[in-house]
Amino acid sequence: MCSSDLRAVAISRLKPPSDGVLWDIGAGSGSVSIETAMVSTNLKIYAIEKDPMQIGHIRKNRKKFGAFNVKPIHGEAPDVLLKLPQPDRVFIGGTGGKLKEILYVISDRLNGAGPVIVNATTIDTMNDALRLFETRGFNTDLTTLQVSRSKHIGGKRHLYALNPIFIVTGEKG
Repeated sequence: MCSSDLRAVAISRLKPPSDGVLWDIGAGSGSVSIETAMVSTNLKIYAIEKDPMQIGHIRKNRKKFGAFNVKPIHGEAPDVLLKLPQPDRVFIGGTGGKLKEILYVISDRLNGAGPVIVNATTIDTMNDALRLFETRGFNTDLTTLQVSRSKHIGGKRHLYALNPIFIVTGEKG
């Protein structure tokens, strides 16, 4: 799940162009795709998701927000990626344990330098993304985002921290 705070940072790192192709791999409900579509209305966005229930959510959100440049793609990466147009940008929100295979396909098919963004919730995935990017000739950047929310306890406002997210950015060097 991607909160609005995390989406804002991830989308800013994507530097969405006015047109071209974006792959959103492991799109979930499509929040990154939908929000990016509202900023870049001529960008062709492929929201790739293996869970049929989530594909339904993407379709519903696409209609609700008028984000008709988002195309829901039901299937598993990396196999489904071979059938899509070459991307100019890629956002990876989930991999189903196939990060290596997905990044290899991306590095072979990426049109230009990228960027490619990986949102990682574990240190292991963050380390894997950095290593894989570097072995495929990408320049990397790492940002850790820690969000806290407020809640009332005993009549006073307190903050509680959400789990940190590692935003790994790779651009072809």
